[in-house]
Amino acid sequence: MRFGLLLPFVLVPGCLSVLLLLLLRTGNGASPAVWLLVVLAPVLVGISLGLGVVHALRRMDADRRQSEEELRLSTQRFSSVVVSAMDAIITLDESLRIVVFNHAAETTFGCPAWEALGRPLDRFLPESVRGHHAQYIRRFGSSGNTTRSMNALGILTARRVNGEEFPIEATISQVQVGGQKLYTVILRDITERKRAEQTLMESEARFRSIYEQAGVGIKQVGLDGQLLMANAALCNMLGYEESELLEKNVAEIVHEDDYRREQKAVEEMLRGERPFYESEKRYRHRDGSLVWVRCTTSMVCGQTGEPQYRISVIQNVSERMRVEEQLRQSQKMEAIGRLAGGVAHDFNTLLNVMLGYSELLLAEFPESDPRREKVLQIKQSGEAGAMLTRQLLAFSRRQAVAEEVLDLRDVASKMTPILQRLLRDDIELKVTCCQEACPVKVDPGQIQQVVLNLVANAADALPSGGRIHLEVSAVEVEESLVVEHPLLEPGNYALLNISDTGVGMDAETLAHIFEPFYTTKEAGKGTGLGLATVYGIVKRNGGEIFVYSEPGEGTVFKVILPFTYELRQVAQPAQEIAPASATTEETILLVEDSAALRELTRVILARAGYRTLEADDGAVALEMARDYAGPIHLLLTDVVMPRMRGPQLAEELAKLRPGIGVVFLSGYTEEVLSESENMQGFTLVEKPYTAPILLQAIRRTLDACRHHEREKTRQQQHL
Repeated sequence: MRFGLLLPFVLVPGCLSVLLLLLLRTGNGASPAVWLLVVLAPVLVGISLGLGVVHALRRMDADRRQSEEELRLSTQRFSSVVVSAMDAIITLDESLRIVVFNHAAETTFGCPAWEALGRPLDRFLPESVRGHHAQYIRRFGSSGNTTRSMNALGILTARRVNGEEFPIEATISQVQVGGQKLYTVILRDITERKRAEQTLMESEARFRSIYEQAGVGIKQVGLDGQLLMANAALCNMLGYEESELLEKNVAEIVHEDDYRREQKAVEEMLRGERPFYESEKRYRHRDGSLVWVRCTTSMVCGQTGEPQYRISVIQNVSERMRVEEQLRQSQKMEAIGRLAGGVAHDFNTLLNVMLGYSELLLAEFPESDPRREKVLQIKQSGEAGAMLTRQLLAFSRRQAVAEEVLDLRDVASKMTPILQRLLRDDIELKVTCCQEACPVKVDPGQIQQVVLNLVANAADALPSGGRIHLEVSAVEVEESLVVEHPLLEPGNYALLNISDTGVGMDAETLAHIFEPFYTTKEAGKGTGLGLATVYGIVKRNGGEIFVYSEPGEGTVFKVILPFTYELRQVAQPAQEIAPASATTEETILLVEDSAALRELTRVILARAGYRTLEADDGAVALEMARDYAGPIHLLLTDVVMPRMRGPQLAEELAKLRPGIGVVFLSGYTEEVLSESENMQGFTLVEKPYTAPILLQAIRRTLDACRHHEREKTRQQQHL
C-alpha cells in the first residue's frame, strides 16, 4: 500500500515535464527562465505531493495505532468486566466445553479457572439435569434466539465441586465468532436470597399463626373507620363470620357512647400527638348483647410519616368486669351490713326498754284493767321491731345461730304444709326432692326463713294466681362456675330451686333486689328486708344465690349450700327450766352504757331479789369491783361499750374475783364469740331480752358457779 502511495510522486512530475517540453517545441525558443521552470516545476510539484503523501501516511499510521489501542482497551475492559463481574459468567463452545470461566464463577463453584477451562459444564450441574441441560443448549443454538432465561425451564440448581447443590438464576445467550457459535451463561447464586425469602415466609407464617391463633382479638381499621382485617378471636368474640365483620364500620359494632368518647383519642393519633391509646369499651355482639373489652390501639404510618391505618389488640374482659361488679356489690352489701348491724344494736336497746317496761306494766295491771290492751299493743309493736332487727342482724351476719346438720330435703318436706297454708287458693305449690341426701350445716330457723321469704316473694309475684315450684337436688360446682364466683369452691352442693310463673323483673330491678329496704311493693306492704335477709343467711353459710328473671316470664331463685360431712346429731328433748328465783341475796355487777336499759334491768333484778351494783362502762365497773368490800357473784355486762368492752372487762374482773359468773348482753353474737375465745363458763343473752329470759340465764349461771365451787371444795378436802 505504501508503494502505491509513491506512484503519484513519480507520475505527476514526469507528466508535467513532458507537457512543458511539448510547449517548448511549439514555441520559437525558450528563455532560461522557461527552461528553469521546466526543470523546477516537476521537482516542486513532486516535493509538494511527497510531503502530502508523507503526512497522509503518518495520519493513517496514527489512526491504526489508535484503533489498535482502542481495541486493546476494549478487550481489556471486556476482560475486566468479565473478571470483575459479581455474577458467574461461563462461555461454552459448540462442543459445550468451557472457554470462559470468570473469577465469580471460580468463587461460586469453588473451582479455579485453569481446572474448568476446556472441560464440559456437566461437572457443575446436578446429575439429574445434565442430559436435559445439554439438549436444551443444542435446541437453543438452533432456535435463532440470542438470549433466554433458563428459569422458565426449571433449571434452578447448580452444583459446587464439593457436591453442594444451591439455587441459581441463569440467563443464556449465543453469538457467532469466526463462524463458531459460543454460548454464554450468566448465573447468580441466590442462596442468600432464597434463605431470606424462606425466613420471610416463615416469619409471615409465624405472624399469620399468631394472628389467627391469638387468644385476643386483632383488627385493622382504615382511616375512615372501615374494618380492614379481623382475626378469628375477634370474630368469635363478636359472633360474626370474618366476611360479615369486614363489611362493617367500627361505629356499627362499638357502643355509641364509647365510640363518641374514643373519637378524641383517634383524632389525637391522626395529628401525631400520641402513638397509641388504651380504653375499656363495649362491643355489640351479633345477638345484641354487650361485650366488655380492653383495647390497645396504635396508628401505623407510612415511610413519610402519614397515617395509613390503625391496629388494635382487643381482650375480652367481660368476666373480669362481672367479677369486679360482684366484688363491688359484695363490698356494698358488706358496708350496708355493717350499717344495718349498727342500727340494729341501737334499735335493740330501745326495743329492750320498750318490751321490758311493757312486761312490767302487764305484770302490774290486773286482767280486767282496760289499760292492758294498750300496753299489749306497745309490746306487740316492740316484738315486730325485734323481728326487723333480727332480719337486719341476719343480713349483716351477726345474728346468733345454732347450726345443725340437716337434710335440705327434710326441711322442704316439713315446711310444705306451712307453705300451703301461707299461699292463696289460686296459687299451686309443687315440691320435688331428689333421691340423694343433701346434708347441710345451717341454723334450722335461718334456713326456714330463707324458704319462707323466697316462697312469699314468689307469691307476691302472682297477683292473678299461678304456680310455684320448690325443688331440692344435689349439684356439683365445677371450676367454670368458680371462675365466675370466686367465693365458691369446687365440690358438692345442695340446690334449693324456687321458680314461679309470675310477672318477672326487669334488669334494673334485678340489680337491686338484694339491697336492704329496696322493694317494689306498695307502701306499707313490704319492708325490703326479705331478700336482703336471704342473701345474708346464704352468704354466711358459704353458699351462693342466683336469680334469673324477665318481665312476663317469671322468676327463678337458685340457692346452693355446701355439703357437710359431719354426722347428724339426734336431738335431745329440751328440759324445761323452772322460773328463776333468788333463794339468797346475791350481788350482781350490772354494766350497761344505756341509762334507760340499765335502769330497766336494775328494776328487773331488784324485783327478783338481787343486790345490784351499777356502772355505765367497763372502766368504772372495774374500779367499783376493786373498791367493793363484799362478794360479787355475777357480772352482767353489755358487750359494746366505750373505753372497755364487755369481754375485756370479764377477763380483768376474773383476775380480781376468781369464780365470778359472767352473762353477756348483746345482739352481736359473733363478736361475743370471737372476743371471748379464751373464756369459759359465760352465758349470752340476746337483745332485746325479756325479764323471764334474763332471770333464767342469771339463775342458770349462778347455779353453775355454785356447783363448780362445791366441786372444787370437795376435791380440796379429798386431797
